[in-house]
Amino acid sequence: MGEWDQLFEHPDYEVEINGLKLLVRNGVFTPDPTITYSSKQIIDNLPKVRGKSVMDMGTGSGVIALYCASQGANVVATDVSDVALDNAEENVKELGLEDRVQVVKSDLFEAVDGKFDYVVANLPINDNVWDMEQSTTNLVGRFLSQAPEYLNPNGKLYLAWASFSDIQPVKALCASLDYNFKLTSEEKLGHTWHLFEVSF
Repeated sequence: MGEWDQLFEHPDYEVEINGLKLLVRNGVFTPDPTITYSSKQIIDNLPKVRGKSVMDMGTGSGVIALYCASQGANVVATDVSDVALDNAEENVKELGLEDRVQVVKSDLFEAVDGKFDYVVANLPINDNVWDMEQSTTNLVGRFLSQAPEYLNPNGKLYLAWASFSDIQPVKALCASLDYNFKLTSEEKLGHTWHLFEVSF
């Protein structure tokens, strides 16, 4: 088994992050902070979300969406994977947060309506892990170029990245789009995990 196989290939099991317990089904990206740090880094660095509208792109098991909803946000959670969407729906129901979380199948913003205070993206980072028809950098470029039209005034984007993929193309994309960003970086699990906080 390769280093990253356990991100998707695992038995169904329960993960706890910041007091939130949820089920992660086999075939769904695990947010388990003993394996990967991107989900926890996002959660730990979000501003207060009570009363805010949040979009969680690439929701997977729903962990970020559910955390935000548990803190009083209204959330739209998206993914392209049917297995992930079913898993997220299951966790939404289990935690009784149906009134705060809407789960939507969408390729980036394709099926998304409305504007949000915060758009959070835990997108694929490593081309060797994800079986996609486009590079992770291409995907991030599409996300960054489309995102502003889905933000409320003073809204912000949060984008996860890590040292096992080159950060320079992401910085260059932000520069080419004339975006301001703050970068938070932490050393965990033998890698540097980066969180872009983009403002306009």
